[in-house]
Amino acid sequence: ASADIQQRRFEFLKLLRLEPAITTVTLVGADGREMLRVSRIEADRLSSGFDLSGEPPFSAARTTRAHFSDVRFVAQTEPYLTVAAPSAARDGSVVIADVNLKFVRTVVSEIKVGATGYAYVVDARGRLVSHPEMSLVLQMTDMSRLPQVQAAIASGAPSQGFADDAHALDGAAVLAAYAKIAPLSWTVFVEQPRAEAI
Repeated sequence: ASADIQQRRFEFLKLLRLEPAITTVTLVGADGREMLRVSRIEADRLSSGFDLSGEPPFSAARTTRAHFSDVRFVAQTEPYLTVAAPSAARDGSVVIADVNLKFVRTVVSEIKVGATGYAYVVDARGRLVSHPEMSLVLQMTDMSRLPQVQAAIASGAPSQGFADDAHALDGAAVLAAYAKIAPLSWTVFVEQPRAEAI
């Protein structure tokens, strides 16, 4: 109903105000048709009827509690993630949100280890998702050549670990610890220069 769509639009607008990282929220009906799309970067759409039934976020959210896409770069500049989940209305509809991951950098940058230690996040392929130096993320830096990243993303690797023979991108020896974020297939690393730690 039109009144229901307007109420949901109001709720989506509140969500965008509360969560600056979310750029677009879409409500897809049980039939796979777009019912509502609210965005901070494009014009809103009400009852467009666009067929999204074949889109991976919709299909995945119909069979699981939540679906997280791979990280993608919009215009080769900003990392984004799509999150899809069944609607709280329990009517078969799905809510899909596009999340700007540059806001993850705020959290990652606050993690300090000693005087010069730092944290970063990679995806399942070892590609940088978040780092205190945003330029490395925007360059889509591949961290998979680092031994600690190779060990952590290898099939069957434990959910957390430690490496005392690791090295940073510049080749400096570091101590590295990692923990996986299972739903996203991401891994968080914390590293400290070996000389400082010892």
